[in-house]
Amino acid sequence: MNCALLYFSQSGSTLNVAQSIAEGLREGGYRVEIFDITKNPPTDVSRFDLIGIGTPVYYYRLPFNISDYLQNLSGLNRKKTFYFLLHGTYPGDAGMELQDILQSRGAKEPSGMCFFGADFFLGYLQQGVLFSPGRPNETDLEQAKEYGRRMAKGETVQTQPGKLGLIYRLEKLFTNRWLVRHLYSQMFHADKKCISCNRCQNKCPTGNITENKKGKPLWGHNCLLCLTCEAVCPTAAITSPVSWPITKPVMALNVRKAGADPRLDKEKFVRRTN
Repeated sequence: MNCALLYFSQSGSTLNVAQSIAEGLREGGYRVEIFDITKNPPTDVSRFDLIGIGTPVYYYRLPFNISDYLQNLSGLNRKKTFYFLLHGTYPGDAGMELQDILQSRGAKEPSGMCFFGADFFLGYLQQGVLFSPGRPNETDLEQAKEYGRRMAKGETVQTQPGKLGLIYRLEKLFTNRWLVRHLYSQMFHADKKCISCNRCQNKCPTGNITENKKGKPLWGHNCLLCLTCEAVCPTAAITSPVSWPITKPVMALNVRKAGADPRLDKEKFVRRTN
């Protein structure tokens, strides 16, 4: 029996969970191949008996590149599938969105499980808080391994999503694809502190950043609003819509609400640049 594990990971958390799930699947007799969807993943999975998809949660939904990839992936019809989500605070509607895509592509009703992952979202780090530090931890990874064992046995596992509050639904609405593609992606800016190190370009998961004639970063329309470019800039030269003063009250409200949730771990964070 063959399994394809397809994942998207920026900090390495989703990959770590994928590797633990693969261990459990292999213990259950599966041959497992792990694919990073940003690096020439398969376009057809018909040769596999089981398909797993792993992704972080962005703005309480799926990252656009995951949904695009699955919408164009062949060979899902009548396949057994499962997914795993990494989130620092709340998974939102990402699980339901993923289920809908898989079933629309003909896959059997998927299993799904959520795991905590350290939340390196820049909007929260700028508020001085890191949610879910050190996650996934050893306990999480053992649970992922057990999840793999259960998938190998053909069991169905389902994590029930929590109710998404009004403020989070509004944030999801205001970070929809059309706005990101046509508005926000054109509002990234690198100021005079930019040293043309290309770190932002090299770290962009969608290859959305090129160079202008002066060697400075130029943003296209294929943005995830992940803010990796801004986060990795060594001189803090990049600003984005999430860094605007108008968004700070929203970020502060999110941090305050999540910080009061006893289910969520958190620690103080100080962002430093070179």
